[in-house]
Amino acid sequence: QRSYIHAHPSRNVEHFPDTRERLAKRRISAKDYVRILESAPAYLRVGILLLEQTGDRTYSELFSLRWEQVDLDAGVISFNVQLKTENSDTVHPLSDLAVKILRWWKDQTVRGNPFIFPSPRVPDQPIRNVRKAWGKTLEDAKITYFPIYNLRNAFCTRLSKVASDTVVTKAMRHSSAETKRRYQLGMVEEVREAMNLANTETY
Repeated sequence: QRSYIHAHPSRNVEHFPDTRERLAKRRISAKDYVRILESAPAYLRVGILLLEQTGDRTYSELFSLRWEQVDLDAGVISFNVQLKTENSDTVHPLSDLAVKILRWWKDQTVRGNPFIFPSPRVPDQPIRNVRKAWGKTLEDAKITYFPIYNLRNAFCTRLSKVASDTVVTKAMRHSSAETKRRYQLGMVEEVREAMNLANTETY
């Protein structure tokens, strides 16, 4: 015979405290940033600089980049592959500093390799994971561990100090129906100007 139960069986079950397991986002001071760069191997140092300068997603965007996707003369990256969101698949402007870093790195890398960050073990493939190298870098710099993805947060925070919400949204390539409809085809120069201004204000 069917009947109603007085309460849900799981009512008194304690939920898994997942929020306590997550590492809190942290602000990276200029001194810590310099110590991190000084402790990082060359390829990771370049990656760190570019992550902080572009706000790119770590693996799906930056570390999987091919040279053919970067136009150093125009100062843009073309994400012509499947990414996290539809709005990510756009032309992304580079700051002047990011262009200088990429030009320098291109001179240091093996000619003919299509990847900006080729795997040291499998050169015809991009780097798949930098977690160990990142952890070792923070350890050597005597800085408490935080995910390398936080560099994207640092980029957003820094840019937000000098740019409008619209420019920041475009720079971060977040999905927004209104923003995408109104601004998807433009604002390349506005984003670049904001990046350069943010560099001047910070450094």
